[in-house]
Amino acid sequence: MRVHVTSAGSDPATALHCQRFHDLAAMDVHGRHQLEPDAERADAIVFADVNLHRRTDPHGAPRADLFRRFPERCFSYEVGDVPMYTLPGVYVSARRQWLTRLPVLGGPYIRTVTQMPPASQEPSLLYSFRGSPSSRLRRRVLALNDPRAKIEAGQGPWDPGTAATEVAIGQVRHIDLIQRSKFVLCPRGQGPSSHRIFETLAAGRVPVIISDKWVPPPRLDWERGSVRVAERDIARIPEILAATEARWPELAAGASCLAHEFSDAHMWDHVMESIATVTARPRPARPPFSIRALVLTRRTWLAAGPLRARLRERLQAGI
Repeated sequence: MRVHVTSAGSDPATALHCQRFHDLAAMDVHGRHQLEPDAERADAIVFADVNLHRRTDPHGAPRADLFRRFPERCFSYEVGDVPMYTLPGVYVSARRQWLTRLPVLGGPYIRTVTQMPPASQEPSLLYSFRGSPSSRLRRRVLALNDPRAKIEAGQGPWDPGTAATEVAIGQVRHIDLIQRSKFVLCPRGQGPSSHRIFETLAAGRVPVIISDKWVPPPRLDWERGSVRVAERDIARIPEILAATEARWPELAAGASCLAHEFSDAHMWDHVMESIATVTARPRPARPPFSIRALVLTRRTWLAAGPLRARLRERLQAGI
């Protein structure tokens, strides 16, 4: 399959995703899918992260000409925590209920926040978690008490407003805790997916995925290299992982196999195989009502951005 990767607009973050796809295509060892610079000759046109464009959608973005000319060839790769369905494609934080309604698949982050090196030490902790108490679920995780674990609250390197020195310290601590742990708790954040899942795999450690709606990237045996814990069972994590510890060497080997699939040499092929799968699925004439309602709510929120900014200014001025 010949694939043309482009941006839906001029957002700098989208340009980074496009460049990352180009780099991954150059490192690909499979050769099943080729990067095509000419959209007219491409079998698929992939818009990188269309939902980053806060005031428009792919139909109204600067590259709308491609959508109008080749609507059946257009697909999306989306990493947003709360994505709006716009085109068939790969949605890293797709909700589980989407799979029965829409031509989408879950997928990996092609760029993670932390470049995680493989662990080179024997783990001394049964499990760990370090993160901000940004949700009720996270606060339940932070309340866990286990002498063989390390659970600590801390501002993550991905949190907005974090100073550069704090980012550096947070990154070092984040890497250290993951590499010292057999299992790493990966609760959902604002969206069902988490960078921690893929960072943990890269370290050769076993992610404990706490996200009921998460859609894993397809075609892989996730049970072989990860542990799923239902959100309602967070309090039972010490018991669950103590019982699973005997299988840790086997699970760690499986985690390394999963990490291999998401390495630079294989990532392009993995994502494009998912796009190829989605191309064979019928497109809905209209997205389901629940998805349209989400899009309308999101657009209303974005459109009200200038009004919210003016209100903040008036409050800060004491008016």
